[in-house]
Amino acid sequence: MSENALSAALRNAAARGDAWARIREGDRTTTVATLDCAASDVATELLRSGVTQRARVGLVVENTSAHIAALFGIWRAGAVAVPLNPRLLDAEADALLAHVGATARLEVDAGTGAPNIQSAPGADEGEDSDDEPDAVVAYTSGTTGRPKGVRLTHVNMLAAAMAVARTRRDGPESVAVVASPLCHNPVFVSHYLARLLTGGTLVLGGFEPARVARVIREQGVTDLPLVPAMIEPLLASGVSAASSLAKVTVGSAVTPMHVKEALAERFPNAEILEAYGQTESTDGLTMTTGREALIRAGTVGRAHASFEIGVRRPDGAASDVGGSGEVVARGPMVMRGYWNDSAQTEAALRDGWLHTGDLGRIDADGFLYITGRLKEIVITGGENVSPEEVEVVLSRHPDVRGAVVFGTPHERWGEQVTVAVISDVDIALDDLREFARPHLAGFKLPRALVRVREFPRTSAGKVRRGELRDRYAPG
Repeated sequence: MSENALSAALRNAAARGDAWARIREGDRTTTVATLDCAASDVATELLRSGVTQRARVGLVVENTSAHIAALFGIWRAGAVAVPLNPRLLDAEADALLAHVGATARLEVDAGTGAPNIQSAPGADEGEDSDDEPDAVVAYTSGTTGRPKGVRLTHVNMLAAAMAVARTRRDGPESVAVVASPLCHNPVFVSHYLARLLTGGTLVLGGFEPARVARVIREQGVTDLPLVPAMIEPLLASGVSAASSLAKVTVGSAVTPMHVKEALAERFPNAEILEAYGQTESTDGLTMTTGREALIRAGTVGRAHASFEIGVRRPDGAASDVGGSGEVVARGPMVMRGYWNDSAQTEAALRDGWLHTGDLGRIDADGFLYITGRLKEIVITGGENVSPEEVEVVLSRHPDVRGAVVFGTPHERWGEQVTVAVISDVDIALDDLREFARPHLAGFKLPRALVRVREFPRTSAGKVRRGELRDRYAPG
């Protein structure tokens, strides 16, 4: 078995005793020592099945201790984890595994942790030969458009987790209820790995507002991480201001001020923390602390210690203080690159900086404000959606002569998937949704439809997706 950095982190945590980094699921508590043993069992089975060093292994990651153990089992076997979203259709997941050349797909029973190892559809091609092995290949969006697998190392994972933990002031006394999907690497790093390193307790489960409200009230929760789509239903559930709650963190998309103020009113004793980051930066790049998110309207905080952020103008020069441009970052959290995609890697990693594709400005005190996005990805309810992937499917509809997908603001979801369609008939949104449903996960289906005569294009013939977004965002 391999004793790489993440495997060693789990083993070191197990040596700290049963009170360190526990996981609660309903009435069941899993100690880190139990998790460590389960990870070794998974690693043993992977090695017996023929999984080799640095091979990619797919795993549908659910919010259970068994799935966390399986992730560490992949790392303990010396392999690379490819986390899969449970909401993906089988064809979507298979496409990702084929793209990354995975040799195995691991399934685990959420109750018993029993592993089931199957052959994956890909061939083990393009194997990483660098000195430092990948820990994760995390997919950011599409499967039939242009999938991008973010290559993250063990150093990336641990550096990002420790940085977040220090800014958030995590400790063994923290109790976090986590309902955001751990299949998203930033969620796993921020809300499990950070607490494995600092000893806090994790309360796991899906997002059911009544359950989360009950857990906060009954289990002494100190930390409540949320994505914007969770906030409205949670507040509507009548969740009470538990005296134990000290921090409410919002992230995955910029949260409107009135929403943060509503959280502050409901939880008057808690800090409202806002975080900003992306998969390419492993986890968060910035975070507010104290009352900064409420006092400095629009900020997503300052860079974590050992991370550096900046803003670049279109000509590549650094913007002046307060000037706008593309947000860039560098430090030990920046990805190695995209799997087998040198062109996209070179575009994202230039001059020693990660170019995030987000627009922003930094004030004289170092606070970052996100003002827009260069990237075309749509972030809806905390999920990333590739416009190209949805367009490929919708364009197959017999009545669609052209389809362009973009994000428009939505009160609950942050953004909604919107499609502009050229059609000779009065096509309906429901018709498009039902046509696409067998091919796309539910969160990728369009929620809004606009009919246009033609698409705005550049002189080179490329669709101006941003112009469509700006034109129809108010509606």
